[in-house]
Amino acid sequence: MHLNLSQRSPLLTVAALGLWMLLTRLPEASQWLHLRDASLAVFFLGGLLLRSPLAFAGFVALAFGIDAVVFARTDMLHLCLSPAYGFLIPAYGALWFTGRWLAPGTRMDTRGLVLTGAAGCAATVVSFAISNGAFYLLSGLFVDVSVSGFAEQFMRHAPGFVLTGWAWIAVGLCLIRLSRRESQTAAAQA
Repeated sequence: MHLNLSQRSPLLTVAALGLWMLLTRLPEASQWLHLRDASLAVFFLGGLLLRSPLAFAGFVALAFGIDAVVFARTDMLHLCLSPAYGFLIPAYGALWFTGRWLAPGTRMDTRGLVLTGAAGCAATVVSFAISNGAFYLLSGLFVDVSVSGFAEQFMRHAPGFVLTGWAWIAVGLCLIRLSRRESQTAAAQA
C-alpha cells in the first residue's frame, strides 16, 4: 500500500496544510486552540504529498506572510527579523526535500509509517540545527559566540522544537493513514 493520496486532490492537500499552518502559526488562533506551531510538519508532509517546488515556495510565502502579520501587530520584530531569518528557507527545505525524497517508496503500513516518522524526526533535528545555528550566529543577540555556547543553546531549545515537530508529523501521518483507509473502504464497497 504505497502513498499516492495527493495525486487526486492536490488542491485539497494544499488547502488543508495551509489551514493547519495558519491555525497553529498565528498567535491568536494557536493560543485560543492551545496548539503549538505545526509549520515543520506542514513542510515535511507537503514534501511527502505534493513534492512540487512551487508548492514549497507557496508554503514559504504563507509562513513569511503570517510572520509579517505577527511582526506588524507585536513587538517580536526586533527578536525574529535578522539576517538569520532567511535561513528559515533552507531549514524548511530540509523538511520538504526529506519528504519529497521519501515519497516514492513510502508505504502506509505500520513499518512504513514508523520509518517515515523517524525520517521526519531526523529532518526536524537538521531543520532546527540550521535555523538555530543561523539565529545564534547572525541575530546579534549573542555576544560571545562559541561552539560551546551554540551547543548549550541547541540543547536547551532542541527538545521542545523537535518533539513538537515530530508530534505534528505523527498526527499528520496518522491522518493520511486514516484517509487512505477510508478511501479503500469506500472503493471496496462501490
